Amino acid sequence: MPAIYEDDNCALLVAPWGASPFPSLFGIKKRYTGTGRTEVHIRSPESGYLEYSLNVATDLHETHRNFTFLLADWTGSGVPDLWAIKKWATGTNSTEVHIYSGDSNFSQAVFHGGTALHETGDNFEFDVLSAGLNAPPDLVAIKREATGTQSTEMHVLSGASGFQQFKQQTGTALHETGSARDWRFLVTDWDRNGVADLAAFSPANGGEIHVLRGPQYQNFIQQTVVTSAQERQIIAPEADDARWDAIVSCGNAAANFLGVLGANAALYLYPPVGAGATIVQILAFMGTRAAFLADMIGCARDITKYKREAAPPSGRGGEGTDTDPHPESHPHPAEPTQPPGPVEPPDPMGPPEPVGPPEPPEDQGDPVDPPDDPADPGDAPLVG
Repeated sequence: MPAIYEDDNCALLVAPWGASPFPSLFGIKKRYTGTGRTEVHIRSPESGYLEYSLNVATDLHETHRNFTFLLADWTGSGVPDLWAIKKWATGTNSTEVHIYSGDSNFSQAVFHGGTALHETGDNFEFDVLSAGLNAPPDLVAIKREATGTQSTEMHVLSGASGFQQFKQQTGTALHETGSARDWRFLVTDWDRNGVADLAAFSPANGGEIHVLRGPQYQNFIQQTVVTSAQERQIIAPEADDARWDAIVSCGNAAANFLGVLGANAALYLYPPVGAGATIVQILAFMGTRAAFLADMIGCARDITKYKREAAPPSGRGGEGTDTDPHPESHPHPAEPTQPPGPVEPPDPMGPPEPVGPPEPPEDQGDPVDPPDDPADPGDAPLVG
């Protein structure tokens, strides 16, 4: 699942964690950490998303704008793993995938590698696509701008190949959507027919939803301007009052959590959604819907993507899973004063206000400017 919010300092994601039928809130603190590493802070649904069930440093150094984060089960254990997608300033001159095991509380890497996709900039979004039972998931790169087809494009990298091969590259019926942090995307089975669709969320007209039918993405299932009266029906059509209350609770806690994590936008998120929009409405137009909130209305149904009938973890990814083939692309800093493991929750006051934009960690180089983007990833032909 992609982040429901992400900026230079933090990311906020929602996924199952533990025994609760409701998902947890994951706060990824990229920098300003006390451990010198990217940290994971999880708030539990049992506490109304106000108390922490986990506070840990990961095995990943502090990160910056050129990293984006996803949650998906790579090992097949039924526990979501943390995917760190390094978009530019990489040692492999490609977009890189670094996966940290949820079973180890994100202290152990289970995959490091470059991909068949060139370095990417702000005009790319990412998600994970299930490849079926007992198969490693695929990585979806959504190209929003400067495309060869003059449309928003889908580029699917095969997890079974260690992301070295494209399974699909295609334009869509959706126009180019720019590089600003306004449009959000979610790969999900929107119409529950067993095929992944692409849902695109725009803040235009107070909030729009555009859903492209997979696997070709040439036709729309739904295009809707969402009013406050339609909010519940569209975000959670199957929810009873109790589950809708849980969604509202999660949305309100998300806003509070962003302030704690030191988000740039903190409590107001994306103002273009419209004055007076509720936090749930805002989150919906940043790429949520009930399925994106790990399907608050029926988490037991969607949680099957994490509870696959699979053998115990066996080191997915082939060669390069247990060892790091590209150590130069993600060097670790000197051992911090506190090793990976339990850490204190983030300071509710957030990080101190810097005088100017801070320098990124030395191990990343300078990620301020994304690369010039080639016309077509990998110079591969677009196929349906």
